[in-house]
Amino acid sequence: MRTWTCLAGLLALLLGLMPCPVSAAPSAYHLSKVVMLTRHGVAAPADDNQLPRITGKAWPQWPVGPGQISPRGAQLLTAQWASLRALYLQADLLPAQKTESRVFVRADNTPRSRGTAEALLRGLTPGTLPAYAVVNLDPDPLFEPVQAGLAIFDPAETALAILDHINGDFSQFWESLGEPMSLLDQLAGPLSAEACNSINLPGGCRLSDMVPTISIMDMGRRVEIRGGLGLGSTLVDLLVQEYAQWPQQGAAWGQANAAALRKLLPIRSEIFNALHRTPLIAGIYGGPLLRDMALALYSQHADPRLNEAKCAVFVGNDNNLAAIGALLGIDWQASGFPPNALPPGTILAMELWEGPGNDSEVRFRVFMQSLDFMHAPLSVTTASGYQTAPESYGPALLEAHVTLDGQKDGPVMSRELFEQRVRGALEGRGLPRITFLPEMVSPQAPAPSLPVQP
Repeated sequence: MRTWTCLAGLLALLLGLMPCPVSAAPSAYHLSKVVMLTRHGVAAPADDNQLPRITGKAWPQWPVGPGQISPRGAQLLTAQWASLRALYLQADLLPAQKTESRVFVRADNTPRSRGTAEALLRGLTPGTLPAYAVVNLDPDPLFEPVQAGLAIFDPAETALAILDHINGDFSQFWESLGEPMSLLDQLAGPLSAEACNSINLPGGCRLSDMVPTISIMDMGRRVEIRGGLGLGSTLVDLLVQEYAQWPQQGAAWGQANAAALRKLLPIRSEIFNALHRTPLIAGIYGGPLLRDMALALYSQHADPRLNEAKCAVFVGNDNNLAAIGALLGIDWQASGFPPNALPPGTILAMELWEGPGNDSEVRFRVFMQSLDFMHAPLSVTTASGYQTAPESYGPALLEAHVTLDGQKDGPVMSRELFEQRVRGALEGRGLPRITFLPEMVSPQAPAPSLPVQP
């Protein structure tokens, strides 16, 4: 891949305008801006026939079309972001009145991302008609540069990079997930004859019978771990969303409660760690987006709306989150989840803290919803007009423990180190600069007014 000299030079120029940090007492710092990246909330499967074809079993009928946020998923997001609003109100970052004047949301152009943008804004800027920005392109090159045709993966180079990232032993990687895969076999049962025959296995095969492979498909535009691990990763993500959608029943045909899902979650997490945290893949899926987020954080973006906002939110995908985490060198773990988990509604926040003179630093936080909250009945209506769950079900906003470069100290970067990480994410990727300015869109009607319970 050719070196992206023009963009790297521009970023160095833009970020280089800021002086290096000088030491100052932490108490002298104040929060001046936050830029966040989140993935969609609870949504119907993009392919509603995929899982029945694999398992041979009927799946629940979602109340919305394929790939769309469900009404319950939207309510869960609104409750989560209302809690986040309270956090940043307390930090004096956002005003209690006319909050929308300090918020800007840039969403991927997919139904589930658009629905997520709408729902989160109802919590972040209550009482308003939530407008957000999208580029009228499908796929959006900022969030999906490979599918948009801006880059391709060389099969040999990519496969070797993934193997190197998992210490060169794919068999050991497979074996390390044997216990959760065994549980998934029990829940899913024998697979359909169609699924087994497609890989030359006899009918009644199990997920763990399907040998995993690293596959680069669609002429270098798609990278996957296929076989039982790949299908298992997809299945676990869908089971979590099923569990969140129907609070009156367990997932996996009523067999899986929160405890079972916690045992399954490492399958999804480890697949994403292996794929999207591989430096080669992370640079392509996360480099351009990290650049935009960095320039927005320092109010030097080409889009003035990102510069003016005190709270800027990018609504992307789980592969974007994994990639940017890897590029920055941050890891996280929330209670009840495996390392670097990415359940629906995960939020990665970059906070700009400014001190005396021109000193500043970037602090990283990661939020998600607890499984208990995701499964809880939304039976409490707040004074702001959104529904949430009783506090006994756990927090709507669960904060993860974040580490930087594997160190136990707080996840804080000096301005100099942050600039270095951003430049490193851009160098040598061969991706063109993305200059599309998004247009503002609004829902057709305001959120329904909900009665306040006494």
